[in-house]
Amino acid sequence: MNKIALTQPDVSFISSLLPIAGVMFVIAVGVIALYSHFRKNLYRQTLEREELKTKHQFDLLQANIETQEKERKRVAQNLHDELGAVLSIIRMQLVQLEQQHSTDTKLHTSLNRVRLATEAALTSMRNLSYELMPPRLEEFGLIKTLQEFIDELNDSGKIKGQLHAGINIARLTPSAELSLYRLCMELINNTIKHSQAEFLSIQLLKRPSLFQLLYSDNGKGVQKNFIAGHGLKNMEARISALGGTLSWGNSNNGGFYAKAEIPLVEN
Repeated sequence: MNKIALTQPDVSFISSLLPIAGVMFVIAVGVIALYSHFRKNLYRQTLEREELKTKHQFDLLQANIETQEKERKRVAQNLHDELGAVLSIIRMQLVQLEQQHSTDTKLHTSLNRVRLATEAALTSMRNLSYELMPPRLEEFGLIKTLQEFIDELNDSGKIKGQLHAGINIARLTPSAELSLYRLCMELINNTIKHSQAEFLSIQLLKRPSLFQLLYSDNGKGVQKNFIAGHGLKNMEARISALGGTLSWGNSNNGGFYAKAEIPLVEN
């Protein structure tokens, strides 16, 4: 086979192309590096925007909840201090009128009915004020307030309840205690209204870095097509505003369960 020899012009042409090819290679590597750097910066900026957006939404959520609680507290105080005082005065006057007209059977009976209606309104007002802003929560804390409510629930005969709390649990921040209390009230209310349960349980547990609230009842649980209502969604937002999570569903042995976990920040 004959070998083909490169002539002098061919060698010179190839030699002249080598520097150009080298420059083109360097340019290509530079373009790839710049593009990669651009993509990294774009990805970093996207992450930063998402973090800012998430933080902004988180701040808005916290501010919204704080505003709601301030309004609840204001309404509760007005109910207790103003409407409660007026109803108490009316009741006292009705008692005096009953005593003054004890011999007039018809008038005495009418006054008695009005007084009983006033007392019922006063009780309803106090219950509403307590639901809006429980005064015992701020003074005694979450555990004692929940235990008192469970005791009242058991005395009412509506349903039996138990509260289990670890002995090493200290007071949490006011916002955490209030949100967990609201969550318990929402869950208990749902159990009483919808579950047909005979028993409910609340457990408060302290983990190394988490505070857990475990709730369960022995009712019929939730249906497959269950859609969380406004109450549970609001509770989920409250727990999320504390940096925590809320989950719920049907337990393996039947009934409903809910679990809230929040970062453990002691007061």
